[in-house]
Amino acid sequence: MYLGHAKGVHYRDGIITEVEDNVVLEETVSIYYNGELMTEQIASHEFLAELGVGFVISEGISTSIDKVEVEEEAIYVTGPTRKDTGTWITGSSGGASSTVSPQVLQEEKTVTVSPATVEAVIAAIQSDEWLKTGGLHCSVLFCDDALLIRCADIGRHNTVDKVVGWAFLHNIDLRECVIGCTGRQPTGMVRKVANAQIPVIVSRAATSTKGIETAIKTGITLIGFARPGRFTVYSHPERVVFP
Repeated sequence: MYLGHAKGVHYRDGIITEVEDNVVLEETVSIYYNGELMTEQIASHEFLAELGVGFVISEGISTSIDKVEVEEEAIYVTGPTRKDTGTWITGSSGGASSTVSPQVLQEEKTVTVSPATVEAVIAAIQSDEWLKTGGLHCSVLFCDDALLIRCADIGRHNTVDKVVGWAFLHNIDLRECVIGCTGRQPTGMVRKVANAQIPVIVSRAATSTKGIETAIKTGITLIGFARPGRFTVYSHPERVVFP
């Protein structure tokens, strides 16, 4: 469901060859909440129920879900709405956004990570689909140093929604989890994780000033530029246990 194929002409070191490459399928979905269209966005057609549930949770629309149904390219989610949701701007690709501030982390259990944990998370986000296409983002969810779920998508925001939705549908306490992402971590990505109440983000990519500010305000440990043997902690380093 992720891969398509395209013919092309490949040039390398003066040699021209005809090739047939694996390329990412670009498809669209519509997400409805209580019958109202929230967003139309580009998404890979895997884990669609999880995408819908995760979008509602991570965008701060609701903290609980009653039901989710998928009909072809439409996802229908129902449930209660947060009283402080604010106004909404429907959008595409990156999804919709609310005027309400992201939730501050309500942590009851202390989650810590070691450099070994960070390396395990980064190793897990290199998906087979990315190796074939170079065009898919990936997010993973870890709990107690164990990989729970890996989700790939053409959109980096969608990968977060999918792992959040999967965890919610499987009754996983996200306050005990670590999320790993291939994509950049600006404020829109960090606020998703805050609304989902995940205390630690590990990213292979960069963040931004607003992303760091959001992580500080919401109580999230934000780790960026993670590679084997090195990473940078931008907020709440007290959760990182160094040897």
